[in-house]
Amino acid sequence: MSKKTLRGTRLKRSDVSMPEGAVMTQNVVDADMPPMPEQHLLDQQLLQVLESMNIPKAKVQEMLQQPNQKKWQLVWGQYKHKVRHTPGHYLNSLVAHLEARDKQRRKKSKSLKLPSGIESPATILRNIEIALRTNPLSWVKEFIGYEPPYDEKDKTVTRRSGGLNILMEYFASMSDSTR
Repeated sequence: MSKKTLRGTRLKRSDVSMPEGAVMTQNVVDADMPPMPEQHLLDQQLLQVLESMNIPKAKVQEMLQQPNQKKWQLVWGQYKHKVRHTPGHYLNSLVAHLEARDKQRRKKSKSLKLPSGIESPATILRNIEIALRTNPLSWVKEFIGYEPPYDEKDKTVTRRSGGLNILMEYFASMSDSTR
């Protein structure tokens, strides 16, 4: 086989040359993975990970029967995966868009002025979609039950709460602005 391959071409095991005595495995071990904890700690951590992933009890029992190396890879992979942003980050950005639209309507202005650093609504909505699919169930629950911090200084500000409520309000404001 030539050294040049087309992008997306799948190699067969026979196409890969390996040193004599080497064994090909599908287990990829992270180079900076810490040593595996003791059995009882590993099982405890695995149960926490599986609970956060909302895995059915039958599958949990099956996962507990896996070899320790597989368990540790799953646990470490979850700990290594960090949540990029809290639900508040996305929801506060949507609220900033809602408030800018409200201000625009009150002043009957044609231009929408947003605070600096706020992403476009399309980007925010796309990131919310990805976050809802990829973050643990606890993140989704935090999104749904979102309560913004109370501002002691400005008690006149309308506090929007609940991730789904904020999303629905944003979508309603979009349909109102197209009329």
